[in-house]
Amino acid sequence: MHTAHMLRQIGADAIHDDEISAERVRGRYCIAAPSGVSRDPDAAAERDARRALELGASAAAIITRDALGGAADVADLIESANGAGVDLAALVAMARPVAGHAAAAVPIDWPAPLDLTALAESDPLPPRHIVPDWLPAGEVTLLAGHGGAGKSQLALYTAACVCLGRAWCGLEADPRPVTYVSAEDGADVLHWRLTRIAAHLGVTLADLSALRIIDASHIDAELMREIPYGEPILTALYELMRCGALRYVMIGSDRRIPREEIERIAREGAPGR
Repeated sequence: MHTAHMLRQIGADAIHDDEISAERVRGRYCIAAPSGVSRDPDAAAERDARRALELGASAAAIITRDALGGAADVADLIESANGAGVDLAALVAMARPVAGHAAAAVPIDWPAPLDLTALAESDPLPPRHIVPDWLPAGEVTLLAGHGGAGKSQLALYTAACVCLGRAWCGLEADPRPVTYVSAEDGADVLHWRLTRIAAHLGVTLADLSALRIIDASHIDAELMREIPYGEPILTALYELMRCGALRYVMIGSDRRIPREEIERIAREGAPGR
């Protein structure tokens, strides 16, 4: 219920519990939708929206029964779509403000501006790189190319060079522990490729002790799961990737892992990254 990107209904179970309700709605833009169990669903939605305002919501609006096209509630609307999808943003756009309260734009929590006076008192630090000018530290880097071009092979070679502190394509790599998550290639392919990479570098697999490889090819390689209510659930794979001395993570995957979650891992890396 906090932005136009996620439509949530203020449930009766939460409305009767001030502590839980206040935590859910305080400072947020809340939208109440009709409930199929109400005799007068529009009136019930308006009561819920007003209750949200009493509990500290920054603004509140309601979606009327007419906006649902005859569906009993949002859940019924989604079910009736039969997998075709429901444009929740369009529903949010049709929400009307609570009577007596002005409509409000969805709030955006902007960070505080940089203090240039404080910055002027210290010397700027140059951008940090794992591989000079190619692989920045603490950032998300995309290795793009056509299928079969060798992206996974190159990524695995890069991981080996970084964990050993060996030159990568003639550029000195900053040595650090590496976690390589393979959501495409399985253990057999990884073994085949890594053995040949080690031979090319003149080392053995045992020398790659700073390289941790996770074979995620046989699982649903999600870092988080969206749920209808509450905050997204972070998966065990997410916790596995961010635990320990996380310094550099490479993910060989498709579009199953959201970019924002990869960015969060980059931000939460160990000091010095």
